[in-house]
Amino acid sequence: MHAAIPPENPGGANHYPMAAEVLHELAPGAPLPGDWFDGVRYYDEPLSRRAPIGVPADALGDIGRHGDWLDHFRGELRAPDWRTVLSRWTPRLAPGLSGATFHGLIRTAHAVRALQRRDTPERRLELAAGLAYWASRFVELPVTATPRSAPDSIRNLAQTEAHALDDEEPGFHQVMDRLLANSLADPVQPAAAAASPHRVLQSLVLATTTALLEMLVQERNRIWLLHNVTGPAAVGLLLPVVDPPTARDLVAYAQQAAIAFHRGYGAPFVPEASVRRRLRPWSELTAIAVERLSVHGLKLFDALRRFSGDARSDRVARSTAEQWLEWV
Repeated sequence: MHAAIPPENPGGANHYPMAAEVLHELAPGAPLPGDWFDGVRYYDEPLSRRAPIGVPADALGDIGRHGDWLDHFRGELRAPDWRTVLSRWTPRLAPGLSGATFHGLIRTAHAVRALQRRDTPERRLELAAGLAYWASRFVELPVTATPRSAPDSIRNLAQTEAHALDDEEPGFHQVMDRLLANSLADPVQPAAAAASPHRVLQSLVLATTTALLEMLVQERNRIWLLHNVTGPAAVGLLLPVVDPPTARDLVAYAQQAAIAFHRGYGAPFVPEASVRRRLRPWSELTAIAVERLSVHGLKLFDALRRFSGDARSDRVARSTAEQWLEWV
């Protein structure tokens, strides 16, 4: 699946390798469904090449250089330790983690978790695919000179102005335009990140999950707002393998993107209004998700489970999981 690269036009993200990694995490030994191999063929198109990527990189955000980026990272990942490549590139790519609706970040993060289990040539090629997608879809959201605190920005998620309800969920190429248009409303500078990136990320994912739950109930842009959980949550898979400054930058840029994402696609909501009293256990919810094999649903359930550490987060996460299953 790593060899199936998203076509340059109409674009889109190949979810199957990411979902396969999550399936291995949630249900070790479960076979990959045959129709995934049919679905992945949609993305199996040749990429154009122009010229080798220069150092320093001269082609961040150039979709037409996707093939060049892929060649570049495949070459770099012949190094003995894949972590050195990740350490070199993650700080440079962090400001553009929102590009392509977080999908470069997400694909990279799941490849990293797979490599931590076992280092294989195929998993290195999947990491190269994730990094290439991140680099070629790199979009840096604008920021102002005045940083906002993490808690203030997270609280503002519930107070944002409503965007007009879309008759249909916007297409993949339309998503980033609205994200850019809403990114100045509450920018976050990397320097504003707190000392503990994991703690800040925990709060951010709780905030975006709380928002997603209410947006599922309101039936607002549910697929795209799902990524406002899985995108920031993917940062959590990278924190163990990056240095502290990079960890703080990743969390801060994820927070900035999450605020812009909700401003563009969400609506005002009452936090935790739809949290349920009686909830099924994770084992039952996860079994249903694994049975249904939704590529989006699997990644969402993985993110929700990883960030349901305390009682409050767990109630919000399981309520969101149940609401998702009732919709899909």
